[in-house]
Amino acid sequence: MADSSFSPEVAARFEKLERESRMLKRVSLVMTIALVAVTAIGAAAGSGALRASQLSIVDSSGVTRVKIDAAGLHLLDSGGKERLSAAFDKKSHEPSFKLFDPRGISRLSVYMVKSDAYLALEDERYTRAILGLVDGKYPQLWFGDSSGTRQMELGMTDVTDSVPFVGLNQKKVQTATLGPYGLSVQDLKAVRRTFVGISSAYIPTLEIFDASKNQRGFLGMYTDGTSGAFLKNASGTATWSVP
Repeated sequence: MADSSFSPEVAARFEKLERESRMLKRVSLVMTIALVAVTAIGAAAGSGALRASQLSIVDSSGVTRVKIDAAGLHLLDSGGKERLSAAFDKKSHEPSFKLFDPRGISRLSVYMVKSDAYLALEDERYTRAILGLVDGKYPQLWFGDSSGTRQMELGMTDVTDSVPFVGLNQKKVQTATLGPYGLSVQDLKAVRRTFVGISSAYIPTLEIFDASKNQRGFLGMYTDGTSGAFLKNASGTATWSVP
């Protein structure tokens, strides 16, 4: 305790310093004990003396809240349900991080596929959205329907020198693509049937193609700066044109 000969203000300061000093001593003791324990465990593990298939940490009620096994780290709630894991996937053997809802259903996953990293959002049964880097450098975002089938894509592609695009899918086939040059519509065989936009020379065009990829119609400008339109039959003969 502080000397009573000091003024009340100075005495209060001394008491505060004493309390802080006692607290620092307790914190220092706890840290020292923890450091010694960690060092001892590390030394035992390094020497091969510590071997266990699973390490569990329980709370005051005896419920396991943390498990460390050969697969990785698992955190559990007070009901014993796994809510978070940082482990290696059983099938791909790649590292993954998962969050689970109170029923134990995975809702968010972060995982690796070779050199590519992905983040997935899941409903009760299927993956509904995936954010990832394709080939480790092209960011893309995919959306799935209620059955988990991919229906929409947004991102960058390496098809034409890393350009942005939006893709819409039907029956697992991309049937519409919006990119920096325009809108392309494909059939269910992924054959382009219509294009509205600009050419590589930045000339505006509307083009129509048949199932054999032959151009059957055109409306727009030509490379010489003039404009026109034409229609062709299946053999490629013009049936109508202007001018």
